[in-house]
Amino acid sequence: MPGAAAPEPPTGELPLAIPPVVAVVVAHDPGEWFGETLQSLADQTYPDLSVLIVTASMTAPMTAWMLYRGMPRRAIAEMSAVMPIVAIVLVGLSWLGVLPKDELALLEHGLMMPAMLIPMLLRLDLYTGRVGNTMHVRHAAGQQ
Repeated sequence: MPGAAAPEPPTGELPLAIPPVVAVVVAHDPGEWFGETLQSLADQTYPDLSVLIVTASMTAPMTAWMLYRGMPRRAIAEMSAVMPIVAIVLVGLSWLGVLPKDELALLEHGLMMPAMLIPMLLRLDLYTGRVGNTMHVRHAAGQQ
């Protein structure tokens, strides 16, 4: 019909949900760019943006020390997996609204050592030195 007004949009409809976005920053020995990168992420206006910073700077020295001590690779892999697993669980709980996003880093650092006790308790003989030291002493003496 000529001159008819455009139909009004229906009222009472729910707005479209904004999907959560996680920016993952993998940092190993970050340089000058790191501060600029974090500031750039902080300046974003997306309403549901989380930032997850993954660093190998804590896992790499531990892995190197465990290799030097002659520990089995499976035990090294288990211990190295603790930190990423804790981070993934915390991010998941944050997405579900159980944990506040601004406390994830503090929680991860607080839970890191207790979480590392799990693989240690599963292999007490290894982590109390009964296996590791013996292997290291034999290896240092040239015995296989």
